Amino acid sequence: MNNIFRIFTMQVAALLLTYPLLANTAEVFDVRVQGRGFLGIQLPDGSLAYSKSSLVAPNENGVLATEDGYHFYPTVIVDTAATDRRIDTDGTVSAIVPPSQTWTAEGQLMVHSFEDPSKLKPIGAGLYKATNGAGHVSSGTAGSSGLGQIKVSE
Repeated sequence: MNNIFRIFTMQVAALLLTYPLLANTAEVFDVRVQGRGFLGIQLPDGSLAYSKSSLVAPNENGVLATEDGYHFYPTVIVDTAATDRRIDTDGTVSAIVPPSQTWTAEGQLMVHSFEDPSKLKPIGAGLYKATNGAGHVSSGTAGSSGLGQIKVSE
């Protein structure tokens, strides 16, 4: 039991070191699409991949990124001066940025769906690439037009 706790503690410490702490708050969110659809992820070569879930945190430039540093598609840029941040079920990313004490929308995580998601090609790390067999991709707001909602754990 003690070894399991040590491994877990080391993994959490490594995760926190991966993401900069902005305004003294750990801003790592565990985000998933519950229901139909995927999060869009832009790969380093500019192509798109899709995932049902990801850890999300702002990078040093305020761009929301995955645990592997990939940007979301479309790109969401947040204010690094925020003292608190949330992601709503429709994908809206909001923050409190001093001196304001009210929530301000910063961007939105979109949900992408396919005619036949079983035909997406797995490329590892929970990512999938579109294929001709998967059909047309459509994008929209989470929770609308039959798309799944965004669920978040901190």
